[in-house]
Formats: sequence, structure tokens, C-alpha cells
Amino acid sequence: RSSGGNNPQRHLLISGYNTDVELTCDSLFQMPDDPAHRCAVSVHYYTPSGFAILEEDADWGKMRSTWGTDADFEELNRNMDLLKTTYVDKGIPVIIGEYGCPKKNKEEESVRKFLSSVCGAAYERDMCPVLWDITDLHYDRNNCKMYDDTLMQQLLAVKGDSDKPLLGDCNGDGSVSAADLVLLQKYLLGVESLPKDAAALADCNGDGTVNGLDLAVLRQTLAQV
Repeated sequence: RSSGGNNPQRHLLISGYNTDVELTCDSLFQMPDDPAHRCAVSVHYYTPSGFAILEEDADWGKMRSTWGTDADFEELNRNMDLLKTTYVDKGIPVIIGEYGCPKKNKEEESVRKFLSSVCGAAYERDMCPVLWDITDLHYDRNNCKMYDDTLMQQLLAVKGDSDKPLLGDCNGDGSVSAADLVLLQKYLLGVESLPKDAAALADCNGDGTVNGLDLAVLRQTLAQV
């Protein structure tokens, strides 16, 4: 703190032991005594490892392709509560400096559910989650956008400040999928109606009407996912 420059005010990120939640919340791990009170603890979150790390079975664990059981949510909330009571409730900020999961050999909906749920559980407890993306897994660096727009909308919804509605969610189920494309096709053919609360979301190009152009936009959106 006394070495000059901006160091008296600099925020310091203190990595937890092995960046593991339980080990970092153990009484043997101690944060430094910082007179500036500008230290935050950092952990990573890849739990359960069979889903969040493994793409195939290994000698140390079995690969999981799905996530989202009651037990999975209980484990997530237990770990997040542990961080909150150990640090956040005592005025020590927590940054989840990495969390994520692969997509290979994983169910698409489980990937979305895991990533958005970890994000939501952290935000609910005033912690900062940072989605870790190996090159071009979840984020398209060449075009500066997420590959999965549905996942993007789910992540934005966690903070509650999405700048736009989930356009293309024609059936109002909270995601954009092939089911919305089928429903929009049937609507344009006059054989099925749109749910009242979701009708405006079928206007995918935002021109105030629902027609074949919206169908083309929705097809293009799904093709990019």
C-alpha cells in the first residue's frame, strides 16, 4: 500500500486456496489484513466437475451430459451460501473469477441452465460471476457476440436490465428454439394462433408486423446458435 503510484487505493484480488469454494471457506484460509479494505476473494466454480469440466470419462471421474436436478441446485445454493456467509456477509467482496462448462457431449439446455443458474445464484448473493470462455466456445470474438442468443438473453435477465425482449420466443416459454419456428410457420399459414402474451415477440425484425420476413429472421437466428 505504501509503495507509491495508485497502490494506496488499488483493489487486490486474493485467490482462494486452489480457487476451491470449500477450501477457501475453511478457517485455515485467511484474508490479509488490509487497512484500505480493498481486497476481494476469488474462487472458480466448475462444480460438478463431471459436467463442468469433463467432455468424456476420465480415470478420476465420469462425464455428465446433463445438469439441473434438485440435487444439482441444492449443491449450487449450498456453495453460494457458504461464500456469502463466510465473506460477503462480513463485508469481503467475492469474485467468481472463472465459471463455465464445455459444450461437447453436453445437452444444450443443460449448458444454458448451468451457466445462467450459476450467474443468478452469484448475483442473488451480491457476488460477481465471470463466465470463462475458451476461444470461440460461447463467445464469437470475430463478431463480438455470443453464439447462443438464448443464453445471452438468459444471462441478461439475471441482472434484470436486458435492453431488448426475447424476440423470436413465439410460444412464450422463455427461450428461442425450433418450436418457435414451427409455431410461427403455422401462424403464418393460418392454422394456429400465437399466445396473447408472446404475440409481440414474433415480430423478429421489429417492423411492427408479423410476416414472412420475421420467419426468415428467426431461421437465421436459429442457424447461428
